[in-house]
Amino acid sequence: MTVWNTHARVDKSIAQTHIEEWSALTPPLSVHAPSASAFNEPNPSINYTENPPSDLDTTDELALRSLLLGISYRTTGEFASSRTYLKDAYARQVAIRVSTWIPGVAMFEMAVLDLKVVEARERGARALVSEDETKGAADIEGAAGRKTAAVAGGWEGTGKGEWERALTTAGEKLDVALSLATSSVDLSSRLDSRITMLRDEIAAKREMLGIV
Repeated sequence: MTVWNTHARVDKSIAQTHIEEWSALTPPLSVHAPSASAFNEPNPSINYTENPPSDLDTTDELALRSLLLGISYRTTGEFASSRTYLKDAYARQVAIRVSTWIPGVAMFEMAVLDLKVVEARERGARALVSEDETKGAADIEGAAGRKTAAVAGGWEGTGKGEWERALTTAGEKLDVALSLATSSVDLSSRLDSRITMLRDEIAAKREMLGIV
């Protein structure tokens, strides 16, 4: 769990290095993230039939790799890839034998991801407006063009409705994560405390936005 907490806070360049290292482990990744195709292809120099790879031997290890990749991709801002790997980590829960905390943590991290996506869009919209406001009147047409491109690319200003949807879906994922943090699960109290803190943050955000 310490590793999980640490990798949620690393620098983007470090996160990218970890992504490359973990993606290169064998067996090759079984899921293909949108921005990770270069690391998903089997190594042609290895005969996987005659000489099965053994970097990762158990479902627990494969699930942990997906969890850490999901967190690291979120750190680099590649949210679609992040969701792909977090979903994979959660989906392996039936076969996990020792690291029973992974599915609950994966669902918790998906809740965080829901909020990070909207937060990033909001920052992007604000940065665009700030950039436009610093330009002179002669550049008004160019500024309008940049705004149009931003909207087309999905970086339009975020509104109350988008935040409400994200806060709701994040809350639902926390419900699932909490249901997995039973007394029989490793480090359940640690996960439970993280869930409680995020619920408090969600409640505060709802109050700030006036969302009932």
